Order: sequence, then structure tokens, then C-alpha cells
Amino acid sequence: MHHGSHPLLRRVSILGVLLALIGLVAISLTQCTMVKDNVTGVSFSKAKADKCLKDCSKEYDQATKKEFQLNRKNRRQCEADIVCLAKEQERHREAQRQIDDAYTECRSGCHHQGSGGSR
Repeated sequence: MHHGSHPLLRRVSILGVLLALIGLVAISLTQCTMVKDNVTGVSFSKAKADKCLKDCSKEYDQATKKEFQLNRKNRRQCEADIVCLAKEQERHREAQRQIDDAYTECRSGCHHQGSGGSR
């Protein structure tokens, strides 16, 4: 048997190997990433959750500061009007309650960011 006797067989086998390699590459590209999410020693999802919690605190602080400034302004405008002051106090309490609720909800959402897998 000499080398040129089966060129078709050689082409088919080379084509088969190439198709198998392409198939493996395609399958590996469609799967989850092969590296873990904590290659650097810090989990991406934990880092995401930590950033989320910091963002919640920042938003809470800003909202609280704005509300206290508004409350101070409104009380000044009430001057000595007891009814006005009482209404402002109630408005302020409700606004602060809403800010507190939004903060709690925000933090709750952050815990979901840090709890999952790396999909």
C-alpha cells in the first residue's frame, strides 16, 4: 500500500477531527465560565452585594439629610403656629418612615445579589 492510495479516507478523517474540535469549542463556549467567581480571592457576587449595601447606605444618608433640611425649613415657615408645627411633625415622621422602609427594602435586594451562583 502506498501513501496516495486513499486520499478520500484521509480527507474524511481530517474533516471528522476538525468537526469534532469545532463541536467541542462550541459546547465549551456555551457553558458557564470555567473560572470560579473568586479567582482574585474576592467573590464577584460578594463584591456586588457589598457595593449594593454601600449604595443603599449612601442613598439613605442623602435622603435623611434632605428630609431633615426640609423639616427645618418647614418648621421655620410655621413660626409659632402650633397646628402647622404639628402637621409638619407628622409629615416629617411619615417621610422618615418611608425612607427607613426604602432602606430596608434596598438592603434586602442586596442580599439576593450575593447569594447566587456564578450564572
